[in-house]
Amino acid sequence: MGGTQSKVAQPKPRPVRQHISIDFGTSHSGFAVLTGDLISILNPTSNNGIAARTLDTEQRVQLDNHISYNASWPGSTSPYPKAPTAILYDKCGRVVAWGNEARKQLVQMKAEEQQKHIYLDRFKLFLDTSREHNDPAMAKLTKACGKTIVDVIGDYLIELNKAIKEFVNRLDPIAKYDPFNVKWCVTVPAMWNDAAKDKMKRAMHKAQLIQTLESDRIVFCSEPMAGLLAETLSNTGHQFGRTDPILLVDLELVPGLGASCGSTILDEHFLDMIRRAVGHKAFDEGVAEKQRPGLTLVSDWETAKVQFIGSADRNFETRISISRAIMKRRLQEAGDTPLVPGVMVVLVKRMLDRLKRVRGFTNPHILCVGGFSQSQYLVQELRKRLPVPSDRVVVSRNGASAILFGAPVFACRPELVSNQVARFTHVSSFNGQFEALINKGSTMIPDVVMCTKEYRPSACTDKEIVVDIHVTAMEKLDRPLTAGNSTKIGKRG
Repeated sequence: MGGTQSKVAQPKPRPVRQHISIDFGTSHSGFAVLTGDLISILNPTSNNGIAARTLDTEQRVQLDNHISYNASWPGSTSPYPKAPTAILYDKCGRVVAWGNEARKQLVQMKAEEQQKHIYLDRFKLFLDTSREHNDPAMAKLTKACGKTIVDVIGDYLIELNKAIKEFVNRLDPIAKYDPFNVKWCVTVPAMWNDAAKDKMKRAMHKAQLIQTLESDRIVFCSEPMAGLLAETLSNTGHQFGRTDPILLVDLELVPGLGASCGSTILDEHFLDMIRRAVGHKAFDEGVAEKQRPGLTLVSDWETAKVQFIGSADRNFETRISISRAIMKRRLQEAGDTPLVPGVMVVLVKRMLDRLKRVRGFTNPHILCVGGFSQSQYLVQELRKRLPVPSDRVVVSRNGASAILFGAPVFACRPELVSNQVARFTHVSSFNGQFEALINKGSTMIPDVVMCTKEYRPSACTDKEIVVDIHVTAMEKLDRPLTAGNSTKIGKRG
């Protein structure tokens, strides 16, 4: 006798009442809420009743009249569209504080009290499988409490969701906020693979933002794409031509993710400069005494690196606070290191090297978004050194909020970006046979199934089959896949 497994009943989907975007960043995270009238503006129909499908046919709008983002966060006195992606746990794995408050509370603790807590930041880096990221604090949390990176992101999203609820209720006191009534758009780095997106989706499910892991109420939008949409549709954005090639550079105010030109490099060189200035031993022992003695350093540095504009005499003075844990061990100055070129120029050089490798662009516009795009020094160096006319290096007026403005647009009209290019070749593996599903460089259309394949079990007694999915940088599957030239990103069964 045989039987069939009963499927778990899926919860009844709730109606969509809000469109909300989350920009979960390496250093800072924020959210934006879309108002209903923009949906009708973004969904016009032509005389034949068909909706416009390309960016150049859309009317430009005042996005900040239709999209609202939070700029007031607990623990911060200055308005900013995002809060630090940081979280503070006690020794039992309970959340003590998040965002600005996590930094603030840790810095105010005495050394012995700090040892009873675990502070985490930059944990988004654990989702990027293309680079190795180690953090003793994460290892300590996992060992003591068994928490995974999905748990940590979920805990952070729980706190962020509280801020979203408060913000939505301020916008409309009558509205009854329920995350299950929300269509979510989550921005992700362009280099993220499906495995990273899956972990992000699991974290959202853990945070009770979506009902099930199979929910269709979440859409992922690449951060560069969101920035481009905001600049293209905003009536304050740069006027690009219909056929203009555009290369978008996302410049985070503090540590970035991805290519080696990210501002993580800049911050690492800054801390190395401080280490040399106060002495290696003093700095290292100070770090050992305090969990995060660099928090105050980096906080001051975040302001200084945007204020720096460059000068003929190469002098720049700013105040950087050094923790007592470090200063009490400092015996003598290890030598002064100029801020420029020892630190700032590092980012510019690596960024230029990266941009020079980009192929397929002829005299492109360079669109800069993100908090660090407000650095006058960085922009003037790009204009001076890049092999394009200086007026083609464009800075978004929205800065750090550009991605927040663009993500809700993508959630409503993903078909506006009709041509996207596959960054990798996707390959299926079944019964030892490999087959290319989508080749690198192929045109991708949002919400359109690009490939279908049929697989049959090798024996009639098999109750299920499992197909592994790999990605490779090879444009064509012209040689065998190995661990060195491919990455397994998931499986379907």
